[in-house]
Amino acid sequence: MYKVLLIVLLLPSVMLAQSGKKTPPSKAKKPDTKKTEPVKKEEDENLIGLQFHYFGNGTPAGKVNGAAAGGGFQFEPDFLNISDSMRLGYILEYTRSTSRPGSMTDADYKMVNNILYLQYRYKMSSMLDFYGNFGVGVSYINFKRRRGVWFDSAHHAEGADPMFMTEIGWQGLKFAGFVVRVGLRGNAIVEKYIGYGNGGLQLSVLKSF
Repeated sequence: MYKVLLIVLLLPSVMLAQSGKKTPPSKAKKPDTKKTEPVKKEEDENLIGLQFHYFGNGTPAGKVNGAAAGGGFQFEPDFLNISDSMRLGYILEYTRSTSRPGSMTDADYKMVNNILYLQYRYKMSSMLDFYGNFGVGVSYINFKRRRGVWFDSAHHAEGADPMFMTEIGWQGLKFAGFVVRVGLRGNAIVEKYIGYGNGGLQLSVLKSF
């Protein structure tokens, strides 16, 4: 009987002693709070860079001015992406075409072109990566012609005309965030009385970010 009473009296003190003991800290691993940045898809990158071109002129300008060459600025922002295979881009370029040495007349074309284009991309692999562009824009032309054998007076004209651009090419060369494009391009500038057309090679070097 006394033993039972002793156990009953001592039980509360034992329970208090057990509750006062500190539990050891848990050895479980803390969750990794570091945030992993999502990998940006190639189609969602911004592209900015330079392009260079060399075109052969069509008639009638090609009879006197055989070729045109120049370069400019090219930009394809990611917010203008339509889908994984379609995006919009912008070209601002300067092109000049002078008459052939020894020709009977001296004509000089200077053009500043603003072009907004739609690009379609066809990618089979990292190397087999092709594209096609169709663009519309405005060409500001400054034309000068000196007096010569074919023309008995000088002439100067300038103004803005609508233009169209098409291009197909390859963009499989990529390194260190750069994309190199090689394309065949054609242009048509619609002037008031006569058209100006040319076509040839374009090389673009763009940086992605």
